[in-house]
Amino acid sequence: MLQPERLRAVQEELEELRAEVGVVVAYGKLIPRWLLDLPPHGFLNVHPSLLPRYRGASPIPHAILNGDPETGVTVIRLTEELDAGPILAQERVPIGPQDTAGTLEARLARVAADLLLRTLQVLEQGEIHPRPQDASAATYCGKLTKEDGHIRWEEPAEQIERRIRAMDPWPGAFTAREGRLLKIWRARVAAGEGSGRPGEIVGVTREGFVVATGRGALEVLEVQPPGGRRMAADAYVRGHRIRIGEILA
Repeated sequence: MLQPERLRAVQEELEELRAEVGVVVAYGKLIPRWLLDLPPHGFLNVHPSLLPRYRGASPIPHAILNGDPETGVTVIRLTEELDAGPILAQERVPIGPQDTAGTLEARLARVAADLLLRTLQVLEQGEIHPRPQDASAATYCGKLTKEDGHIRWEEPAEQIERRIRAMDPWPGAFTAREGRLLKIWRARVAAGEGSGRPGEIVGVTREGFVVATGRGALEVLEVQPPGGRRMAADAYVRGHRIRIGEILA
């Protein structure tokens, strides 16, 4: 197995392989032109979005964050431009209301493996018909940072709920309570319009506690206190004094 720091260092070995096609999955770097031209059929890339939507490093969480009803897997032939090569195959996958980035990634991985095998078979038979991407419809998403998990309580409840799912498992959605970080792993939009300032705890329920947002309110169902494990929010409420009117930041 070749694991070079620099691709040029293994150029001879790659040339000796005489590979018909190369496959790249989650490589994270651009492939140089000399290597792209090495296999007769070029390099294929498996990307977890419906390209040209969400070119870049974090298509799965962004699809959830933006409330998309579906996403998918795209197999492209690599070019020197990021995720811009012609499309060889594509399959749509619905996004469920409970999907997190983790559950959606696992489902897309299964679809991707099957789609790649089928694409290679069609390529071998000479029946591939690449189609160019519509560059005018392209959108981009960069790498996630820890700050992307910071809950902005002035956002609508629906958007915050999507952020919580989009940031699971990494970096995790979080807020600050009494000056200490509190991660929120699961929540749902509370019934009714809600009242209170954004971030204000306005109620306690059988399953957790309710926080006012910029529009509506959010019922928090699963949290993780500093140094602790994920736990049901009702258990957290029993073990930590929750005050109606306190503000999460």
